[in-house]
Amino acid sequence: MTEEQFEATMRIFQPEIKDGDLTEKQFEAAMRSFRLERQYMAYIMEKLGLENGDGLFKLMNSGDFYQGFKEKMTK
Repeated sequence: MTEEQFEATMRIFQPEIKDGDLTEKQFEAAMRSFRLERQYMAYIMEKLGLENGDGLFKLMNSGDFYQGFKEKMTK
């Protein structure tokens, strides 16, 4: 399976949530259930201009990007 095929399959099972579509309560619930994990990774990579995911999980767990991502995703 190619990376493109994998990405397409993942979008079927876990469609992206549009920016600004969530209330704070919905955002917190989605983060706890990992519904936003892929979008959070993409957000961090975009902010830092990362080409690959080296150290990405460490950055995700640091919480340094959490507030900015929350503001992007909530109404």
